[in-house]
Amino acid sequence: MMPAANMIGLTWLSVGERNLFTAKKSVGSLGDMKDMKVRVMQSPGYIAGYKALGANPTPLPYNQLFLALSQGLVDGGDTSPEQFIQDKFSDVARHYYLSHVNYLPVVLAMSKSAWTRLSPDEQKAFQAAAAVAADYDMKEYKHEYDDALATMKKNGTQVSEVNTSPWEAATERARQSLLSNIPDGQALYQEIKAADKSAVASK
Repeated sequence: MMPAANMIGLTWLSVGERNLFTAKKSVGSLGDMKDMKVRVMQSPGYIAGYKALGANPTPLPYNQLFLALSQGLVDGGDTSPEQFIQDKFSDVARHYYLSHVNYLPVVLAMSKSAWTRLSPDEQKAFQAAAAVAADYDMKEYKHEYDDALATMKKNGTQVSEVNTSPWEAATERARQSLLSNIPDGQALYQEIKAADKSAVASK
C-alpha cells in the first residue's frame, strides 16, 4: 500500500498495546462491562466496540481522563502499561486488565522520492539499519512493558488477565460492520489475523 502513497516501508517497530483499566469497579466477566462508563477516543471503531461489550463509551480528551476518573465521571479507560505509569493513573485506578483492546503498530518509512535518490548500496544500508533499529525497539518496548506492570503491582494496582474470547464474540457484528465500510476490509483483516498468529507462534 505504501508505494501508492509515495512512501517506502522499511520495517515495523514496536506495537503499543492498550488495555482497559478501572478506578473502582472490577471486571470479572464480560457481564461486568454492562453500563460501565469507559473513556474512549472519538473513533467509530472504539465506540462501536465498547457498545457491543455492553459498556457506555464516553468520548473524552485524554488529558481530561485523570480528573474524570478521580471525580467519578467515568469508570475507566484504556492505555498502554508504560503510559499508565507515566500519567500516574495508579493514583486513581485500582484495576488494570490485560484485555488487549487495541494495538498501535509503528512503521518506519521514508518518502519514495528520497528513496529513489539513494544508490542500491545506500538502500541496502538503510534496510540493514532499519532491521537493527527494529530489533532494539522491540526489546526496549518489551522491557518497558514488563517494568510498567511490575511497577503497577508495587503501587497497589491489581493486574489481571482477561479471557477475551467472549469479548471477541460479542464484538463480531460491530467488527463486520466496520470492515464492510473499509476497501478490502475483510481481506486486510485476515492478513492481520494471520500475521498475529505467526507472531504468537514465533514467541
